[in-house]
Amino acid sequence: MNLFSVLSIIYFHYLLLLNCERLSYQLKCTSIFKFLPMIKLHHIVLVKKDHLLAIDFTPINQTRIRTLLKLFIGRNVLAEIRIRPMSNWTLDEWSKTPSLLNNTEVLNKICKIDESQWIYMNLYNHNCQHFSKELINNLNLT
Repeated sequence: MNLFSVLSIIYFHYLLLLNCERLSYQLKCTSIFKFLPMIKLHHIVLVKKDHLLAIDFTPINQTRIRTLLKLFIGRNVLAEIRIRPMSNWTLDEWSKTPSLLNNTEVLNKICKIDESQWIYMNLYNHNCQHFSKELINNLNLT
């Protein structure tokens, strides 16, 4: 094989990589409470391939006082993984966009994560920041 053939093959693979839309992600930090917008501790992972998805982990019934009290004293509460399709990222659009109903199918396409581990949330040792780290570590980046 001559040098020209080798360079042609390398160039061809380079063009394939440029045209292949890869999975990319970005981490967004938002506030937990609307009355404390400056404390941005809630993690949302934006995943983009064919379209933009906002993925987060949050307690179910998060506005109920009983749920909040359980969280603050370190008890486990029921939680859910939310996936929201978006046209572009804004916090306002994210808050108004409903979650997908079939999260499992969508989640399985973009990552290898065991959803059964993410049924409960604990504010101190099993929260949205732990979930975002697990999600990012398990994304199918190819």
